[in-house]
This record gives sequence, C-alpha cells and structure tokens, in this order.
Amino acid sequence: SRMDYNIPRNNDAKSQEQQRPQEEDAKIMHENLRLAKLIRKCRTDWRKALQLLHAHMDQDENVSPYSNLVAEEANGKSNPDSRRSVGTADSRVITSVIQVMGKAGRWEEALALCHDYSNGIRSISKNIANNHNEVFRATIATLGAAGQWKHAIQLLDERAPNPKSVGLYNTAIAACGRGGAWREALALLNEMEVQYNNSSNNNNDHENNSNARRIGYAAAITALLLFS
Repeated sequence: SRMDYNIPRNNDAKSQEQQRPQEEDAKIMHENLRLAKLIRKCRTDWRKALQLLHAHMDQDENVSPYSNLVAEEANGKSNPDSRRSVGTADSRVITSVIQVMGKAGRWEEALALCHDYSNGIRSISKNIANNHNEVFRATIATLGAAGQWKHAIQLLDERAPNPKSVGLYNTAIAACGRGGAWREALALLNEMEVQYNNSSNNNNDHENNSNARRIGYAAAITALLLFS
C-alpha cells in the first residue's frame, strides 16, 4: 500500500540525519590528521609549525585546516584577537607542534604551549581526559632531552591527567635518568606501582595491570641503566 511504501523512506531520512554528525566528525578528524602530518614535516622549523597551528586556530572550528588562512599566516596576516583557545585544538596537532619544538631544542616554548593547552582544556572541563596523554608525553620527552627533569616532574605532578599512563611514567622516568636523578626516577617507579595496584583492586583487572607494570618496569630499568 502507499502507506507501507512511505515507512522506509521516513526511516531512511532519520538514518541520514543520524549519520550526518558522524560524517562531520570523521571529516574534521581526517583534516586534523592531515594538519598534524603537515606540521611534522616542519622537522626542526618550530616557528613554521607554530604558524600553521595559529592559522588553524584563527579559523572557525569546522573549517578545513587547508584553507587560505594557512597561506595568510605565513604572510603575517594572522589575527590573534580572533584566535580560538589552544585547548580546543586536536591533541594530535598540539603533539606534533611540541615534537617539532623538541627536535629544535626549544623546550621552553614546548612547555609554554603545553601549559596553554592544559589551561584551555581546564577552562572547558575540570578534568583532563586520558586522550591528552600524548601531549604531556611529548612535552616531558622534550624536557628530558634538554636535561630539564625538574620541570618534567612538575608537569607530571601538576598538569598531567589521572590516572597517568604507563607511557607517561616511562617518559618521565627516562627524563630523570638522563639528568642523573635516580632517586626521583625510583620515586616515580614506586608511584606507578601504587597507582596500578589500586587500579587492580578497584577494577579486578589484575592481568592487564600486571602486563602494564611489566612494560613499565622494563622501560624504567632500561632508562636507569642507560642514563644513570
């Protein structure tokens, strides 16, 4: 009947409406990945990497990072007054900029960017989710390479998301090892053990947490042996 014929059409319309936001999210994620890749190609040119980030932040949230604004930023036409908060940027884009700064030995700029990023996130939400771990890990790695292990520990303690990942602990321990701060490295190792013991007790996920600790211990001991 005619009524029966119209039912699937209505369902199709609803399905398309539900798919639209998912398609937009996928498009934005794809563009962010492309921008992160473009930034990594800057290698040690941290100023260019920062220019690309600023050009992206000058745009509307839903505009492609590959608009003419990238070229405008390179020509010095950026508008900082209308720039969005760095906290709204994709974590992979921020991580790429910090990695370029690390290769250039610009640890102060990397730390400042990480602080701006975490402040921006906190202005949106009180909690920093674990998917931001890589931003902090890249910053701590940059600090470790520059011998700034005290700043690395401070960043881990005051800014990094909780619970902290094994990878984040490993990077901080390696930073301490590079600086010969073996007491601080062991303290972080003990802190990681306490965190994962508590996690095992709360989640009854002993096997996963045991594996994570094994990975952490192996990397931590290696860092201590190599850099102490």
